[in-house]
Amino acid sequence: MQISANIWAVHNDRNLFKEPNKFKPERHLDKYGKFVKSKYVIPFSVGPRHCLGEQLARMEVFIFLVSLVQKFRFKPTATSDKAFDEDNAVSGIAFLPVRYEVIAEER
Repeated sequence: MQISANIWAVHNDRNLFKEPNKFKPERHLDKYGKFVKSKYVIPFSVGPRHCLGEQLARMEVFIFLVSLVQKFRFKPTATSDKAFDEDNAVSGIAFLPVRYEVIAEER
């Protein structure tokens, strides 16, 4: 028997996060702008079988995103007037947002 934690449900619990379907990085910062760790944010699963590659993944994602932000400015296209809409996303084993377009301009 395999039991899987429903991490999506934890991250979208309205009792824990106000407006969980909106992208709000500031919800994880204190009044001084410092990151506040939360036991309710569990992107690499939980328990003794959590992701072994967590540290490597964190480093790679950080380096990748910093490189993109340093080299490009991202903005929506003229035709992409809708923000992320949770109701139109596909939920299954993975949560997939609807397709949208952005422009990456070199800095």
